Amino acid sequence: MSKIYLLLTVLFISFSAQSQEIGIKHYQRKIDTFDFVFPTEPFSPKGLLIVLPDSLYSFGDIQIKKANFPFFSAKNCSIHFESDTVKTVQFSIVGKKNIARYTAFLKSRIPNFSNQLPPNTIPIEVIVKLSEEAQFTYSYRKEGRKTWVTLTSK
Repeated sequence: MSKIYLLLTVLFISFSAQSQEIGIKHYQRKIDTFDFVFPTEPFSPKGLLIVLPDSLYSFGDIQIKKANFPFFSAKNCSIHFESDTVKTVQFSIVGKKNIARYTAFLKSRIPNFSNQLPPNTIPIEVIVKLSEEAQFTYSYRKEGRKTWVTLTSK
């Protein structure tokens, strides 16, 4: 009889654990990566120092103090993902050259990026189409020397 109770308890715990969502909060000081993720793209923990496999997590927040991408560098990066899809990317850029490199990167990755922005307005908040089915809100504002960029999916 005790074996039956033990078996039922184990089955109940396994079913309840399987139905729960598991999230992660991760902080990393520095990352050098070749991949910049846009909202609506799949989340990949490549380059992050995460010990447990990423298949365990259904949502999470990743904080990176300094991120070096091939075209530009960013500080105070924040990535939020849900169900293996990036929902929000936020970071700051310092320096005119770095901002120019970031803008050139966006023009190379997003078709008709220049045509989708309003001319000479700061702060900017506009919906940008990454592809036919993927679009996100692009927000750009200046605070002192820093330029904050927020990309949010719908």
